[in-house]
Amino acid sequence: MIVNDETGSALTSIVFIDSSNIFIGTENKGVFQSLNAGSNWVMQNQGLNDTYIRAFAIKGNKIYTAPNRGVYNSLINNIIWNNISVGIQYEFIMDLAISGDTLFAVSSASGIFISQNNGLSWTPSNTGIPYEDVNTITVVGSNVFVGTNFEQVLLYSSQNGSWDTINTGFPNSIQINCLFADNSYLYAGTSGNSLWRRPLSDLVLNCSAQFTLVADTTTPHHYFAVNNSSGILPLLYSWDWGDGSPVDYTAYPSHVYDTAGYYTICLTIIDALGCISYYCDSSYLQKSPNSMITVNVIPQGTLGINTKVLSNQIKIYPNPTKDNLTIETNYNTEQRLEILNLIGQTVYTTNINKKAIINTSAFANGVYILKLSSDKETVVRKFVKE
Repeated sequence: MIVNDETGSALTSIVFIDSSNIFIGTENKGVFQSLNAGSNWVMQNQGLNDTYIRAFAIKGNKIYTAPNRGVYNSLINNIIWNNISVGIQYEFIMDLAISGDTLFAVSSASGIFISQNNGLSWTPSNTGIPYEDVNTITVVGSNVFVGTNFEQVLLYSSQNGSWDTINTGFPNSIQINCLFADNSYLYAGTSGNSLWRRPLSDLVLNCSAQFTLVADTTTPHHYFAVNNSSGILPLLYSWDWGDGSPVDYTAYPSHVYDTAGYYTICLTIIDALGCISYYCDSSYLQKSPNSMITVNVIPQGTLGINTKVLSNQIKIYPNPTKDNLTIETNYNTEQRLEILNLIGQTVYTTNINKKAIINTSAFANGVYILKLSSDKETVVRKFVKE
């Protein structure tokens, strides 16, 4: 795929929304988007004050970008960039990353900034960083790493909001230009010193089994269990419902209780590096005489904007499905569609307006989570591929 013939500028960054929808950043021509897998490109610079693009990040139905100065975001399918740099000093942003609900922006002039409200405001996060000249950031499971101009790779601790140096093995006077990882190693690209790597198992990596039980305010006797677990993917799950029923081994199961009472729900996870974590929650689950209690486990981040599991706003059929799944909605705006398997991996993303037909023939047989998101709410449904 050759893109410079149309952009006329060096490529600096790239992000894939899906196999057809691609964004690239350039050195002096700004952002370009292709909706046909790179065959044609359209400039998308409305709202930007700088056309040197350094990074992208995706969260839900929004895309974030970092020109030479500041951070901007836009709806993915209506590109009008908004400056969201409130609280960022000097604004020389080199890279972006997202971990859970936290956005990270790293600066070559003033270190690291974090936002926990989708970029509406930013605060510095430089505790433990001796030099605030940061070039790169990458996320591995629940772990966030940054690299600096001055011999530093650092790991973020979300518990105390500080950064810990992990430089063992590096020579002196080394500049970290980029970081990336696979399931085994963290890699560092450096200036004049080639490529370095270190086993992830050597680093201080933590996994965490965690969920939050929340009563559904719209449906009686229905509860959400928000799965906040983290670690190096893939994660293995074990849900014990505390009523003597069989254990569930998927990321997002459902469970029905026959009687009201106190139940202790316990979750155990094992991540790809063998880290094991265990968490339990004891709660009283209420019911009326003629109803059942239902607990639906849902992905992290979906309860922040009015999550619904059952909604007359969406129809999916046939369910179970074999080759094609039809999705119909009553929404008047375009929605972001995401399909996850039961170990939490995203297997399909797209955007739909009123109706979409998804080819599921290549999906492995099993149960899937369907998330349909807008700025106001997220609908979560399950379907079966046979």
